[in-house]
Amino acid sequence: MQRKLAEFESVAIDLARWLDAYGGKYVLIGGVAVAAHGVARMTHDIDAMALIPDDHWPLFLESAGKYGFESRRKDTLQFARMNRLLQLVHVATATDVDISLGFMVFDCEAVERRVWISIAETRAPIASVEDLIVMKCFAGRPQDIADVHKLLRMNGKLDIGRIRTWLRKFEQLTDRGDILREFERLNTGTKRGIL
Repeated sequence: MQRKLAEFESVAIDLARWLDAYGGKYVLIGGVAVAAHGVARMTHDIDAMALIPDDHWPLFLESAGKYGFESRRKDTLQFARMNRLLQLVHVATATDVDISLGFMVFDCEAVERRVWISIAETRAPIASVEDLIVMKCFAGRPQDIADVHKLLRMNGKLDIGRIRTWLRKFEQLTDRGDILREFERLNTGTKRGIL
């Protein structure tokens, strides 16, 4: 089910207040960030990446209710420890919210490089286009690949070197050797207008 703009604004405002109260080291990612970078894109949830020290997760989760969020899982902390992901719901709108718990150098850089946008009466940070492309290429699902293609088409001046560097590093950290090759296919196809 697609969400109305007012619902997304409500969720984004509450999420920004919560994460700002907890240090403000986060970025919105996923479909909301793709749309904020100019790509017409429907989404049904909100995704964020936050830098929260592991030993602070219990206190962070305890404060969720104060900002209108609750867990979608009974084993929230156990799941977070295994997957570095908090699966929440914004109670007032029944909108799913996933918070990736960042810890790598890339995550820290993504927070430093964030771009600020206005959402209703607040400001919220989104991942830069380059960092969003890296995240989407790494995820590699069909919607992610479609998003990368559109982001490349709509953003002529990109730091392609940064994208390539991080995709190479992610290939080395995983058993996937196709991440950079897929990006190059999309980048070449976009330049030629043949995708």
